Amino acid sequence: MDHQEYPADKLRTDGKAVGSGVYKLDSYDEKQAKFSVNKDYKGSAVVQNRGVTMKLFHGEQTALKEAVQKGDIDLAYRGLAMKDIADLDAAAGKHNLKVVEGTSAEVQHLVFNTKDPVVGKVGVRKAIAYLIDRSALVRDVYKRTAEPLYSIVPSGITGHKTSFYDTYGDRPQQDKAAAALSSAGIKDKVKLTLWATPVRYGPGTVPEFQAIAQQLNKSGLFEADVKSVPLEEYEQGIAAGKYGVYVKGWVPDYPDPDNFTAPFFGEDNVVSNNYESKEITSRILATAANGSRPSTVSDYAKVQNTVAQDVPLLPLWQGKQYAVASERVSGLQWTLDASTVFRFWEISKSAKG
Repeated sequence: MDHQEYPADKLRTDGKAVGSGVYKLDSYDEKQAKFSVNKDYKGSAVVQNRGVTMKLFHGEQTALKEAVQKGDIDLAYRGLAMKDIADLDAAAGKHNLKVVEGTSAEVQHLVFNTKDPVVGKVGVRKAIAYLIDRSALVRDVYKRTAEPLYSIVPSGITGHKTSFYDTYGDRPQQDKAAAALSSAGIKDKVKLTLWATPVRYGPGTVPEFQAIAQQLNKSGLFEADVKSVPLEEYEQGIAAGKYGVYVKGWVPDYPDPDNFTAPFFGEDNVVSNNYESKEITSRILATAANGSRPSTVSDYAKVQNTVAQDVPLLPLWQGKQYAVASERVSGLQWTLDASTVFRFWEISKSAKG
């Protein structure tokens, strides 16, 4: 930050910004943002275009799909439904389009309120962990646009460990789930409501939760249903402790295990599930101060193992990234990776043939 432009002890209040990035923001409104190349940029990135216009569709998935099909936009990134991606991939040649796949560090978790009278019992949470079939979810609901996730630290991030796979396996184990419920003193079917919100974490969230409820009910050990509410009501319900089981998604700010652990544990965490673990928070604090990230692997392994034992949340899937673009667009293979930073400056567009 430029110390002459940003005060050290207070927020800037003039509504302006000073940066040193590849682009300059020329204009912005509710429909689009226009960027031109910053001629004063001094960094190492090599800009492959003369600027970018970002059109905003605000969750209008059908309109986004139609726009890229018609050639009204050159590139669609995020916001497309899984079915739309599959449809566009199947008909790519017809529309002179291509679908480019890359890795991602986006994750989704099933979160448990540890003060809830039902899932506050660790035996119930472990029973659910034994019954979830992630492979079926990513196959049937997400059409293989995601991968099963068995840890709070996703694959491709330093320190990743498959703690939930090691503890609960990758297929439903009804006998072990029944034993977990018995250890919690539960003999009858567990009545459970899974709470979701329809847009915030993607259009597949509600169908996914309905599939999870079916998996739980198929075991004969649960009587689960699904309720979906608008985002504002949803967040208020979580804050008030109204929900026992609910969904949280996460796209990291930076590709480090700290960004998949620190926000989820300790005071004012993003999941608001009343879970506390001094062992986890102390290790997270210690690793944050360690500049050698490879040397933190053992600490993060212990954090992941503790989460798998206590089950305050249950990792479900790790997303893939997809971009649908005109065949004239190049460079997308350099932009889709676990950093989750879409590097527009790597993209170029050839002239019409």
